[in-house]
Amino acid sequence: MTLDEVQISMMAAAEERLGSHLSRIQSTERRITERSERILGRSATRNAERGSWQSETITHRADPAGLLERLVGNSNDIVSIEFLEAGLLARRAVGRIWDGDQSYSTGFHVGLGLVMTTAHSLPSIAAASDHVLQMDYEEQSLGPPRRISEFSLDPETFFMRNEEYDVAICAATDFAGIAPPLDTFGWHVFSGEDEDTSSGTPVSLIQHPNGEMKSLVVHNSHFVDTGRGSDDDRYCWYTADTKPGSSGSPVFDPSWRLLALHHSAVPARNPQGTILDRDGSPLQKDGVPVTDVSQLNDLANVLFRANEGIRASRLVGWLKSEQNPDPTQEALREKLLDLWRRPGARRIAQQAAVLGSASV
Repeated sequence: MTLDEVQISMMAAAEERLGSHLSRIQSTERRITERSERILGRSATRNAERGSWQSETITHRADPAGLLERLVGNSNDIVSIEFLEAGLLARRAVGRIWDGDQSYSTGFHVGLGLVMTTAHSLPSIAAASDHVLQMDYEEQSLGPPRRISEFSLDPETFFMRNEEYDVAICAATDFAGIAPPLDTFGWHVFSGEDEDTSSGTPVSLIQHPNGEMKSLVVHNSHFVDTGRGSDDDRYCWYTADTKPGSSGSPVFDPSWRLLALHHSAVPARNPQGTILDRDGSPLQKDGVPVTDVSQLNDLANVLFRANEGIRASRLVGWLKSEQNPDPTQEALREKLLDLWRRPGARRIAQQAAVLGSASV
């Protein structure tokens, strides 16, 4: 993979944002520690495993009746069996965006035949016109096979793009008239409310890594933080694995609510600012420490500390504030926002996916 200037700039910006945000958090934690010690008049310790504050004089008494069955670790990881079914419905609206050759990314239906992905995946109207959206491009070794449904990206019907939010929304049309309506795949609803997901919460990400068949990340995938309180609060971070082609993937909370639009990764560094390899050792090129991703031909051996996405709530804010100069497209923008605001909007979208799945 050859890194272009857009990818390099985007990754560097993501790294700077996360580093600044985490430094602010660490400074706040130190102030809380000092204040706790002053108030208590004795040492206050932080329970590293539980992530909670407690005085050294606090003791815990185990309940003998509950020793046989206990939660292990910091969180309750028991979920309803419907988590799997809800995930299957969520994946229906996700597809591969492809130009038939070497350009690919992930996108997802957001309603009214409109598809969202990243701006760097569709750099122009001309580029969008050269791509298709492929639905049901996934492994089908279990159950009845499904035909891949292909839709042409149709920027003449609708196209909005914003580089500051790294987001693009484009219409998708079945000009051949052989695919099922895009609405039968369901869609993902955006909420304008602030994300209240806490650090350590599991997150899931549906994607087409390397342009390959649809995949899902659920293991070792956790929410890190949002940029809430930062000068620029558009972003959030998580540990879900991604690969080239994953840009434009939807990021979900444990209830399959949309959290973010995935767009970039953040490399790990040592205290001296050198980028680390996958073994945790400082990277060198021609004997010189690597301090910028532009020094690398590819990222295969780079260790990453997190991935970054644009928060769903901030994307709603962008779409509300940015009008489309084309009157017809502007009417469609307003209809999309109305669709997301409709009472029971998420349930309606899920039911569309249920009915569409049953008709396959």
